[in-house]
Amino acid sequence: MTIDDPFPRFDSGWTRYFPYFHDHRPDGPGHSLPRDGQPEDPAAIVRLGVARRDAPLDSAALKAYTGLKALALDGRKLTDDDLKVIRQFPQLQWLSLNTGWISDAPSPLTEAALAPLRDRKTLTHLSVKAGTKKDAQWITNKAMAHLADLTNLEGLALVNHRNLKGPGFKKLKKLKKLRTVDLTGSRVGVGLDVMADCPLEELQLNAIDEPHHYGNTPINEKATGSLAQLTSLQRLSMRYCVKIKELSWIQSMTRLQILDLEYSYSIQDADALAPLAALPALAVVNLLGVSSVLNGGLAGLQDTRSIRAIRIGTYKLGDDHLTALSQITPLRWLHFRSPSSNAFARFSPKCWQRLTQLEGLVLERTSPTFRRSGIELGPAHLEAIASLPLKVLKFRQGAAELTAQDLTPFKKMTQLQWLHLEDCQAAASLQDALPDCRITTSLHDWTDD
Repeated sequence: MTIDDPFPRFDSGWTRYFPYFHDHRPDGPGHSLPRDGQPEDPAAIVRLGVARRDAPLDSAALKAYTGLKALALDGRKLTDDDLKVIRQFPQLQWLSLNTGWISDAPSPLTEAALAPLRDRKTLTHLSVKAGTKKDAQWITNKAMAHLADLTNLEGLALVNHRNLKGPGFKKLKKLKKLRTVDLTGSRVGVGLDVMADCPLEELQLNAIDEPHHYGNTPINEKATGSLAQLTSLQRLSMRYCVKIKELSWIQSMTRLQILDLEYSYSIQDADALAPLAALPALAVVNLLGVSSVLNGGLAGLQDTRSIRAIRIGTYKLGDDHLTALSQITPLRWLHFRSPSSNAFARFSPKCWQRLTQLEGLVLERTSPTFRRSGIELGPAHLEAIASLPLKVLKFRQGAAELTAQDLTPFKKMTQLQWLHLEDCQAAASLQDALPDCRITTSLHDWTDD
C-alpha cells in the first residue's frame, strides 16, 4: 500500500494516459511562447493542443508541425477534411479528438472521418469524445473498420458515442496490443466478448452520470455474460450501471485488481458483494452508492484475503457498518464520502477505535453547500481516530473550523506520514510535534496527481 490514496488515480480515468500538451495554438490570433519567451521551431514541437470551439480549424497551419507525436484537437466544427491533416504526421502516437462542446447542432463529422487513421500504424493511444446526443452520431459500427489495422494501439477511448454498439468491436480483433478501453456513455453492452483475445487490462463502461441518461445504460444482466469472458481485466469501472443487480458473473475475473461500482445502486441484496471476496487479486473497491452496503453487504467481504482499500458513502450507515469494516482483516485504506457535516459523528468513538488495521483514512465532504460548516467530530471522536495506527489521514472540506485545541490528539500520531486538513489554519500548530509528517491544507495538495 503506497502513501497516496488509491482512488484519485482511478477517478482520473482516461486523462492520466495522455501526456502534457504544449499550449500552442497555430491557428489562433498569434503563436504562444514557451516559458523562456522565445518562439519555438514548429518542427521541434512533439506535443500540441489546438482548441477551436467555434471557429473552423486552420489545418494548413498545422502542417509545419512535422515532428508531432501527440496531438489534441478540440472543436465542435471539426470536419472530415480537417482530420486529413493527420496524414502529415508520420510519427504520431497519441491523438485526442474532442467534439464534445455543448451544442444543439449535429457534428459535421461523418463515419468516414477516421479514414485517415488507416495509415497511422504508429498510433498507440486514441481518444474520441463526443458531447450532446446530436453530436454523438458519427461513430458507428461501420466506422470501426478504420481502426482495424492500428496494430500498435494500446489505449482506445470512444466516449459518449451512442451509435456504437458491441458488434462494431468484431473489427478490432487484430489489435493484440490493446490494453485500455474507455466506452463511457456509449451504447456498447452485449458483444464485448469478441475482445477476449486482446490483452485487455482496463475497461470503463460508466454510464453518463446524469439521472435522465444513466437509466439508458446498455450494461444489463445479459451484457454481464459478455463481460465474464474478459478474464484478463485488471481494472473495471461500471459507474451508474443501474441495471446490474448481482455480481456472480465477475468470479471469472481472477486477475481483477480494481473495481468501481459507484452508484450502481440496483446491487441491493445482502449477499450481493460476496463474490468479490473470492477474487484473489482484488485490492481496491469503490462501493459508493451501492445499496447492498446498507443492507449488510459488507459482511460478505469478511472472507477476502486481498481487498485493501474501500470507498463508501455514509448515507444511513451506523456502528454496525463500521464494525463490519473492522472485521475485513486485509483492509488498510478506508475512504468515506458524505454530503453532510455530521455524518462522521454518527459512528461512536468506540467503533472508530476498532479500525485498528487501517493505515489510511479519508473523511471527505462533497457538498459545497456545507463547505463553511465544520465536520462535527467532538473531542472523543478525534481522540478515537488519533488512537489508530494511521500513516495517512485526510479531511476534505469541513476542517477549517478545527482549532489548535481540537487538533491536540493528533500530536501523538508520530507514525503519520501525511496529514491533510483542508483550509485549516490551526494545522501549523502540529508541525513541531510531527516534524516528519507532511502536513497540507490546500485543495491542490489533496492528491499527489
